[in-house]
Amino acid sequence: MIKVKVVCPDKHTRTWLSQPPIKNKAACNVVLSASKVKTSNSMVLYGCVKGIDFLKGEGITIEDLVTDRHVTINGRMKTKEPEIHHYSDHWHVAKGAQL
Repeated sequence: MIKVKVVCPDKHTRTWLSQPPIKNKAACNVVLSASKVKTSNSMVLYGCVKGIDFLKGEGITIEDLVTDRHVTINGRMKTKEPEIHHYSDHWHVAKGAQL
């Protein structure tokens, strides 16, 4: 996690975090190894599953998850994680729209 502290000339401070903290820890950092998966396409699902497993292992209940429109993640969420509301981010939805 990257933490940036900005101090104004009048001594007011503001802190910016690259990830939201949960229980005083970074939300989730997952190190992925290409040797764990067969294709770069399957790396997306592998990373998502590892992240979900990590958060659950920390005792965090996941109610909502927003990801890109990756087909394997959509399928996994429907079959293996039906209790989590899964959404696609707006940018990826708009990118795939046919005008």
